[in-house]
Amino acid sequence: MDPVSKKGPWAKAKLVFRLGLLVVAVALNFIAPEVLDFRLIFQMGIESAFLWAIWLMIFVMMLFRIIPNKLTTVGARKHFRSSYLEVHNPKAANPDMHKGAVKSALSWFGITAGIVLIFWGLGLLTPGVVVVLTIIYSLCDSFFVMFKCPFRLLYLNNRCCADCRIYNWDNMMMCAPLIVFPSVFSTSLFLLALAIIVLWEIRLIKNPRFFSREFNANLRCENCGEKKCTRGGGRA
Repeated sequence: MDPVSKKGPWAKAKLVFRLGLLVVAVALNFIAPEVLDFRLIFQMGIESAFLWAIWLMIFVMMLFRIIPNKLTTVGARKHFRSSYLEVHNPKAANPDMHKGAVKSALSWFGITAGIVLIFWGLGLLTPGVVVVLTIIYSLCDSFFVMFKCPFRLLYLNNRCCADCRIYNWDNMMMCAPLIVFPSVFSTSLFLLALAIIVLWEIRLIKNPRFFSREFNANLRCENCGEKKCTRGGGRA
């Protein structure tokens, strides 16, 4: 069976949609870069529609990370008590992922800072470039969930996205590049992403059991109903 066919239709649709956004953003950055200047979004007319679509997509996605709901994948909502199903099995213990989380953050920061500095040094750093970078990170997020995640393989060693230590860090990873050019557009997304990651880390400190398949049965393969696992069978 083709590996993509194992994934849920929503995951595939999201990947294709984000790929389409990237194609449009890259084209606009070459043809009409001023349309991607989110600092001027309130001064534009209909040409601001694409930026508003980007903002709304990211904002709504992050809003679902703050409000407990069953529409969001269990990996992103495991910090809520409603997603906790108590059980104990020492054989199912997660590896120590805190060092892996630090390494993941440093890797992302190094790559992002490197890209920004290169474009800045070449005199090519524009709002359009950081919009494209944000969409690339969004696309990578979908790709990593559906196929192989380098953070999991290199640093975290978790079984799947369900018990990922840094699952809700993706919002900050996507939105942080935008803050290079402060504006209502970029600051609003950045602050919401910051709120999500702060909430995530506070809940991790207070309730580490929520994040471990050793204690949370909802993070285990036999209780997983999501069809986007890289380990096959539609189970994470």
